[in-house]
Amino acid sequence: MIALSIAVGGALGAVARFLVHQHILANGYSALGFSTLTVNVAGSFVLGCCFVFFERFSASEALRLGLMVGFLGAFTTFSTFSLELVSDLQTGNIMRAAIYAAASVLFCVLACYAGIVVARSVID
Repeated sequence: MIALSIAVGGALGAVARFLVHQHILANGYSALGFSTLTVNVAGSFVLGCCFVFFERFSASEALRLGLMVGFLGAFTTFSTFSLELVSDLQTGNIMRAAIYAAASVLFCVLACYAGIVVARSVID
């Protein structure tokens, strides 16, 4: 049951990531890495919220892992981030690579923390 929950969550997360990417491209934001940064920051925020929710409320392990490992694991993507970063480095865009790496780490950590703070303020 847990493996199925993770698989279903992963499938939904992958589709959600694709839809976010398509939406961002359709609105003219084609800069390398923008959609990846968007899903990683959003996913970090939701992961922070999930952390607090599952800390405070009992839920099945299948639900917790399906959402956190399956959905958010597929929705966010470190591998794509890494490939985009390497692509910038290989083409000599050192400054853009540095800004992208720093922004990704900073915004994702801040988003996760914000998710924890928001969830605690709502739940407590």
